[in-house]
Amino acid sequence: MAVANVRCYRPSSLKNEDNRDLVNCLGEEKVFITPKVDISTKCDGEVYNMGLYAIGGSHFFLIGSKEDADSGTECPPSIFMGSIKGEKKIAAVFVEDIKGFPMIALGLATLDDILLAEESAEAFDESTYDLFNNSCPHYAGSIWRAIGLEETDELANFLIQNIVDDPSFVELAKKTGGARALAAVGIGGKVALKKYVAGRVYSQLEII
Repeated sequence: MAVANVRCYRPSSLKNEDNRDLVNCLGEEKVFITPKVDISTKCDGEVYNMGLYAIGGSHFFLIGSKEDADSGTECPPSIFMGSIKGEKKIAAVFVEDIKGFPMIALGLATLDDILLAEESAEAFDESTYDLFNNSCPHYAGSIWRAIGLEETDELANFLIQNIVDDPSFVELAKKTGGARALAAVGIGGKVALKKYVAGRVYSQLEII
């Protein structure tokens, strides 16, 4: 499924449960949410299933999907959080459009905890982008840690596999100074690359 086909809810229509508009997330329509304006305070206690999605290879985004679609219907069906061009962004993605993307479930969280964690997170500086030190997984991680979601071997393996399987990874490594990753590829191919990536991922996760 192409990223270009993913739709988002128009923020101004979120509080209108009977007439919610869907627009292309990558289009010119306004899709980014201002929480204090576009989300009702009645939604604070609503529960969301938190998941880390791999979209377009080694690009990771944190998305919460509303657990009970039949309650609190004026609340956003989903909460997408990402650092885009050095700015924090929130959107309500149409969940049906992202079901084809790789995802790992992280646990449950209330909307107020999610938004509080997102508010305290800092967008990463794209001028110093580095997949292993300063990238979208690090931004997502700062939010799930603030929420208190557990980091597991399953999460580590999800990150490792999607990074290694990204066909554009080698080119990305060249552009972002991933000399050691490229050396691993040159010496031992994909097996060596996976071992290198695993070492970097595990060194940054807090797995008990």
